[in-house]
Order: sequence, then structure tokens, then C-alpha cells
Amino acid sequence: MGDSGRVYAHGEVLQRRQDPKLNIFKARSGNEYFVFKRVPKPCCELSQRFAAEFTGSRQLRMQLDSNREEHILIYPYFRDTLLALTKSDPDLSVAWRKGKLHCVGEALPELHSKNWIHIYVKPDDVLVNWSSDEDDIKTIGDVALGDFDIASKAEKLRETPSQSQGIYVNVNLETLLVQYMYVFGGGTFLILSSNEYQALPRYGITPERAMLTQYFIYFGPVNKGILRQVYSEVWGNTLKSVSHAAELAREENGNLRFEHWGQDLGLAMRDVISGMVKPDPTARLTMDQVMAHPYWQEGAEEGT
Repeated sequence: MGDSGRVYAHGEVLQRRQDPKLNIFKARSGNEYFVFKRVPKPCCELSQRFAAEFTGSRQLRMQLDSNREEHILIYPYFRDTLLALTKSDPDLSVAWRKGKLHCVGEALPELHSKNWIHIYVKPDDVLVNWSSDEDDIKTIGDVALGDFDIASKAEKLRETPSQSQGIYVNVNLETLLVQYMYVFGGGTFLILSSNEYQALPRYGITPERAMLTQYFIYFGPVNKGILRQVYSEVWGNTLKSVSHAAELAREENGNLRFEHWGQDLGLAMRDVISGMVKPDPTARLTMDQVMAHPYWQEGAEEGT
């Protein structure tokens, strides 16, 4: 029973945890479905605080009820995640994908406007409701950003890793970029395969260095702009070394460059992503610039 007095019946397990008590269930009350999850006490208290600050939000999935004594949170049920839906239905239109990404782009500033930070927004944290008719034609409903168990409240939200120099690089952009890449089919470029990851120790390469090398392979070499942000000679030399290795890989296989594998995204989308991933953080687009980009006003033909 929730604190509201509403009674919920357990249904199927949606996600299994190492501790079965923390499994996430689908629950039913009357004719409505919900998500029922037990969390550690600090998470429960944080969620109560979060819900109080964002009451009525349409872009953030908020708890609808709870059982504070048992540390249970109850959320509206969403049928799918944006990641799973785009994987299962590759024919979803560019216009539809674009619209849902725009919703994510609006949700992040709403979250940050009150100094809340989602530690890491994964592609499967964007939740989607949809239905289909007898001809299997989908009708997409609500979209919301969820999974705020790992959110935190900052005393003062900062947008830069180098405030002392007044350099502002919007922390929303990394999150939004990951969503763009996955939704438009480029997610595999962002992660190491299992075989690649397991091979790293044999070559004395850390995962962080491997990911940094991938970044420079795809999006360009180290330049003076990024080096000006590094106040360690050791790290400066490390970046140069990684960038050199990336350049050798790019020369060997030009298909690794974003200019090549991003062609199917269309000119406008490539322009947006290019502006978000420039090696010099001070030259990147701000969140406001991304959301105001003409790409969002273009028709569905772009990128198809």
C-alpha cells in the first residue's frame, strides 16, 4: 500500500537486481500500471525531495506515490525506452526521432535549472509510451526522462571544468550527444566491444586512454585550444601522444572519421554534432545554441 492509501498488486519483474529485495516490478492498481521499486533509504529521501521540487513536470518522470516506511517508490509505467524502441523499429522516421530528442534536450535544462544533476543519463533512461493498431502502425505517446536514483542536488551547479578562467562548457551536451548518437544508429562508435575491452591490459592501455583515442579518431586531433585547458605538462604530453596514435589510425582507415560515418545523418545533424564535439571545449556549442539550431525546424527529409 502506498502512503496515498492506494493498493498495488505486484506483477512481473521488469529488472532483476543482485539483491532480490531491490528488484523492480510492474504493478497494477485498478486499470492502471505502475513501476514499483524498493530503494535504499537515502535514495527514497532524495526522491521525495526531487518530486517536491518538480511537481507537475511533463518531461521528467516523477514518483506518483511511495511507501516511506518500506522505502518503496511508485512511478508511472512506460512501455519502452527510446533506445529499445529505435533498435526494435529501425523504420521510425527521422522526424519522430528528432522530436523525441528535442524533448530530452528540454528536460535536461529543466533538471539543471534547480541545481539538480543526473550523474549519467544513459540511452535507456529516456522512457516512451506507445501503442499500435491492427496494422502494426505505432502511435507514440508520452516521452520522459527517468532514473533519478543517481541524481544529486548541487549547492551551485557549474557548467565548466575551469570556472576560474570563465570558460563555460555546458555539461548537458555530453548527455545529449550520447542520446543523438544512439538514436541515429551511431552508438557502437561510443563504446568498446567486449573483446576490445578485455584486450586492453595485454597492451598496457587503460579504458580511459582507449576511449580518449577513439574520441580523437572520430572527431579530430588535439589542438591548441584543448591544450590551453590542461595545466599539467604530463597530461598535455599524454593528449599529444593519444592524438598522434589517433591520427595514425585515421590515416590507415579514413572511414573512422566522423565526416565519413556521419554522412547518413544529413548536413544539419552533422553540423550540430560537430559543434558539440570540438576538441577545444571553449569552441563547442552551448546547450542554448544546440536547441536553437535550425536543424530542429527542418522537415523529415533531412537525414533520410
